[in-house]
Amino acid sequence: MTKRQASPEDLGPLDRRPYKPLDMDVAWCRVLYGGYLDSFAVVRTLSMVCHAFRELARHHARIMDLHSTRETHELLARCVLPRYPSIVRLSLKWTLCTDATLALVAQHLPRLTHLNLHGCKSISDDGCMHLAQLSHLQFLDLSFCPRIGDAGLQHLRALRLESLKLNMCRDVTDIGLLELHGMSSLLELGLSCTQITSAGLTGVASNCAMSLQVLDLSGCAVDDASVAAVLKAAPRLWYVTLAHCELLTTHFWQLTKSFGLTSLRVLELRGNRNMLALSADPSAPSARSTERQTRLWSVLFAKQCPHLAFLNIASCDCPPELKKKLMETMPKLVVDDGVADFPIGCSCERARDAESPPTSRRARLPRQARPH
Repeated sequence: MTKRQASPEDLGPLDRRPYKPLDMDVAWCRVLYGGYLDSFAVVRTLSMVCHAFRELARHHARIMDLHSTRETHELLARCVLPRYPSIVRLSLKWTLCTDATLALVAQHLPRLTHLNLHGCKSISDDGCMHLAQLSHLQFLDLSFCPRIGDAGLQHLRALRLESLKLNMCRDVTDIGLLELHGMSSLLELGLSCTQITSAGLTGVASNCAMSLQVLDLSGCAVDDASVAAVLKAAPRLWYVTLAHCELLTTHFWQLTKSFGLTSLRVLELRGNRNMLALSADPSAPSARSTERQTRLWSVLFAKQCPHLAFLNIASCDCPPELKKKLMETMPKLVVDDGVADFPIGCSCERARDAESPPTSRRARLPRQARPH
């Protein structure tokens, strides 16, 4: 949830003569609030200038960000819900909200479409029962909610979610994943570091993968066949994360060779030591064998992933030549192998002079550092 900047089109109605009250109100809301509120001090300060601003915020505020706030339940009950009934996007990220808080939200904001509960460690499967009342809900983030499990997903199966994030929900297993089989509207699914196995992922491939565009399987115990089945059943997938999936091997590329990954633009393979392993060739010198195999890998990516824009192969035990060869074969591809490509130095005048080295130990900078 990010603030939308006011554009020149938003200011247009304020320059017109005579003023139209409705146009002016909408213009002021877009400029001052942008449909977004993260601080009640904004409304209070503007209300001291003109009482109309408080009423404008009441009717036009659509997005509320309360992440990391204290006493969230009391804040919602006394301030937010009575004053801003038009909210459709709410973020309670890293707060101490409980199942009772979710019941309160479901009661007062029935038209809620986006709800971020990332890191809310106090909510449980019972809270998902209240979320099932939000029939318009499209985006739900339950990442880092350790008390959410299979029973909670059973309550959510009636919703038409487009994005569901269950990252780090370690009680989610293949049984809970079966409850998502009816969600044909899913565009984004996050399952990293859950108890999902190859059996559960195969069920996803046969039921709700057709519309998937973003899939995160980092740290899951899934094998080559199950991941290949999902990629084959989801032709619109453009963002796939397979970081630290220890069961994946080079056989994965043989399974995907028949259909290709033409829609894929971002692929995360960080920490997969077996997916890009170079086999030793006893009949050829090591340097020549490495060069030949890196060339074969670059050709494989160019054929199977022709539209790939970003590839993460950090901690994959790949030789440095692989990154160079990939970027030569695919000039538009950005490859991250975990190593900075350029040194970062001091830009002061003393450092620019090659004949005057740093005068103190503190002035020395590391030769390489990862860019921010």
